[in-house]
Amino acid sequence: MNDLRSMLDRKPLLQVALDVVRLEDALYIASQLRGLDNVYVEAGTPLIKSEGVRVVGLIKAVTGTPVVADTKTADTASLEAKLAAEAGADAYTVLATSPKETLLEARKAAEEYDILLMVDLIHSTNPLEDGRRAAEYGADIIIVHVGIDVQQRLGLTADRLAELVSKIKSMTGKTIAVAGGIKPESIPRLVKAGADILIVGGYIIKSKNPRQATLECLKAMQSSRE
Repeated sequence: MNDLRSMLDRKPLLQVALDVVRLEDALYIASQLRGLDNVYVEAGTPLIKSEGVRVVGLIKAVTGTPVVADTKTADTASLEAKLAAEAGADAYTVLATSPKETLLEARKAAEEYDILLMVDLIHSTNPLEDGRRAAEYGADIIIVHVGIDVQQRLGLTADRLAELVSKIKSMTGKTIAVAGGIKPESIPRLVKAGADILIVGGYIIKSKNPRQATLECLKAMQSSRE
């Protein structure tokens, strides 16, 4: 059974992105998250590139939560879905800018390996159109995502992210995740706009107390529902 699929009934959820490169750092942060409700973990792309997809199973053993493999797949979707699933991942990510053939193969592979398909809009020049394509070709979750380089250059605001979330949620009706420099103060706005999953990396992994930073995010999520 896919643990993340069953967890989606408890939205909004917090996905903690372990965008680190050392396994020791990832496992330390992961250990601080054990036992927290509505929290699961992402094995970040830099971590997978540095340590290999094996990190998925190691993180899962430490946290006891579902784990997303942030593969950012752009080709060979079936192979990468298989690798992620065999490592224990509950979901993997595919780029929304991939061709139709890759997205269709990704959907087919997700069903074959019982792994959720998260389609990532990072660096899309037309996120509304790519969001529509992602939904059409079978994404389980669409990620509205502004990458770190772009965040630093543009100083993207939570209002702009919220606007995209609202439009893509309304257009597709899909489960929507959002990522891009998210901090507790921006979470209520994003949840009210329709975000089902808040993906938080830097605010938590750069904190001196990752568990406390995670609790702050969870508190903000709770306040958005009151």
